[in-house]
Amino acid sequence: MTDGTAYSDVKLNLSAEATELWSLLEKEIDLGPRPDVGGTMRMQATVTGVVGEPRVKGRLDLESVALRIPNVLTKPLYAPAAVEFDARLSGGRVLTIRHMGLLFPPIKIAGAGTVHLSGDMDFTADVSSGTLSVKKLPAGIVLGPIKAGTLDAALHMEGQMKERSSWRLSGLMRFDRGAIEVEGLNEPIRDAFVTLRFDQEDIQIQRMAFPLGDGDLRV
Repeated sequence: MTDGTAYSDVKLNLSAEATELWSLLEKEIDLGPRPDVGGTMRMQATVTGVVGEPRVKGRLDLESVALRIPNVLTKPLYAPAAVEFDARLSGGRVLTIRHMGLLFPPIKIAGAGTVHLSGDMDFTADVSSGTLSVKKLPAGIVLGPIKAGTLDAALHMEGQMKERSSWRLSGLMRFDRGAIEVEGLNEPIRDAFVTLRFDQEDIQIQRMAFPLGDGDLRV
């Protein structure tokens, strides 16, 4: 319901096929190669605030979605996952994302940012994982070649949504006591420690250490 000038807890319940939503997004955003995706997304949200500058808060349920991004993420159908969001539209042109949480219960990756909805769609985003234990991911969800260990990342990204080559990443990512499967090796690399610093177009390896034969490799 609205009084002509403001929304008062308008409830939204929407569902969409994942492939259809991806097709709509890639018309506006340079998402790169399409992953293997299928299933149904379901969203529940509440709209409040002034008409023309609404605030939308809700949750996108991804449990009924299967997703595979080669060497990055595999999420089978019915593995629990969701996106929480809280965003406000200002002046009809700037979307401020106060909070966005990617949930793989009990793990949560938090983010926030802004998107300009005109022109080349300039954006900024900040993402923080906290200390994430790979073993706590729901059954079936796999992070590329990573089989065990802890991840901790604090990253900032900016650029133009419509031009992937403009995206710039900065921040720090740390991977400790990890197990990584490497093609051509019979056994995973274990007890791996890697710290990467992202600086726009550069990636600095601040630390890399793991057992190799009878010794250790350290950078």
